[in-house]
Amino acid sequence: VSAVSPVLSVSTMHSEHGSLVLTLRQGGGMSQRTTLDSASTWLSTRNQTWSPSGGRPSGMRIDQADATHLHEKYANTHACADDCTENVYLSIDVVGGAGYPTARFVYASNVAYLLLDLAHIRFLTLNMLTPPIHRERVRFTDNDCELDALQGDEGARVRALASMHAQIRKALQSSVYATNVPIRGELVLVGDTFDDSWGTLALFNFGNDGEMQRWANSALRGQLELAAIISVICGCLFGIALVAILFRLLRSIQTANYSRSQAMRQVVLRKIGITEENIRETMNSERASGGPDSEAPMWNPFSQPFILIAQVFIRPLRQKFIHSLAKFCRERVQITESEENEERFADAHAPFMYMRTFCREYEFFCLERDLKIEDDRNTIQRELIRLHNIRVQQLLVRRIYGLVWRDPQGVESTVSSASTVSSAMREGEAAALAEFVRQHCKTSSLPGAFIDMETRPDPSGGLLRPGFRPVAFAWFKVHGLPPPMLHGTDWA
Repeated sequence: VSAVSPVLSVSTMHSEHGSLVLTLRQGGGMSQRTTLDSASTWLSTRNQTWSPSGGRPSGMRIDQADATHLHEKYANTHACADDCTENVYLSIDVVGGAGYPTARFVYASNVAYLLLDLAHIRFLTLNMLTPPIHRERVRFTDNDCELDALQGDEGARVRALASMHAQIRKALQSSVYATNVPIRGELVLVGDTFDDSWGTLALFNFGNDGEMQRWANSALRGQLELAAIISVICGCLFGIALVAILFRLLRSIQTANYSRSQAMRQVVLRKIGITEENIRETMNSERASGGPDSEAPMWNPFSQPFILIAQVFIRPLRQKFIHSLAKFCRERVQITESEENEERFADAHAPFMYMRTFCREYEFFCLERDLKIEDDRNTIQRELIRLHNIRVQQLLVRRIYGLVWRDPQGVESTVSSASTVSSAMREGEAAALAEFVRQHCKTSSLPGAFIDMETRPDPSGGLLRPGFRPVAFAWFKVHGLPPPMLHGTDWA
């Protein structure tokens, strides 16, 4: 502003939000030019309103770039009443300025989005019916520059909001030149208060005369509330049914796991040679002593959550991902270096392990640890070669199962001493064999109880296990009897 010239100079600045018009506020008369007296004081002021030159329309106008953006992005895809099918929840913010207030408008392609909070819709529908949420900013320019038009004048504020609403609605129309073109959904003004204690914001609409009124749709709101109540009831019933089904399923899983663990325990006890009566006594004593494997499952599977998680999730994962054979070899088997294997194959007195013993101990290990058992011996042999370069030698041998030496270490020295032989023994080979078995052998039902027909190395190495045929021949020779015919199985 020049203090010398009687003509005021109005400066205009441009920013991202539009044009900022600086107006000198001094109060005073109307439509009078400003002059200076001899004391350089203002005698009068010009009016507080200013209209630009160039023929631009007066009043509040939406920024052309913003209106074009709204029309191109939403008018033909979301807001048209006939062909649009895409849904949107559009929040439109208006930054206040000289002559117009700050406001927020919401356009919803479906009025149900205005009646129910989007957070509730997302919760009730598992985010399946939640519309895309967009946010835009719209700028306005007051071409009249009425500086204090909104100060204390609620009517002017309502007229400004009505003008904003009309221009934004026109930008969303499929045709910006026609009037009263219907749009899909609703465009409302968001108020500053709440309608209820649930945090529902007050929404306003504007009539044809520009009057601001509360927006409501009682009929649709009642239908939506009824649908929400029915959905909650159906959800509760479905939840109760699901819990009941899950309860029965988990109960059956726990019962099956308990039965399987008891059966596995019986198998282990039976394989180590315990009789059926002793097995029942052992199982009863284990149940009485307590423990997670001996306790019967409770009627409520949720009362033992850690056991339930272990049975439902951890046990299947352990059986699927833990290599039982590799774990058994790592924890229970002493593996020699691969360079020594060939030398040990050539040494008849080197320690070794029978394949049946290996498989039996491997089975016990898997039953104790509840691991998956590999029951194919060919697969076990291939895995031993792959994992540890352990190879299996196969020999054809004859054995008498269920029979063991009374004195395995001294049987050879015992048979070398002569004893009294009855006449009946001299008359028949079978009687002599029976007497020999009675003196030096005994029966056994333990797994792995047998006598080899020939003398063989002991698995521990260094010792020989006396065979039935050489010991029997030595006994017959000491007693002056002809050697028995031990071919085939008829003699047994």
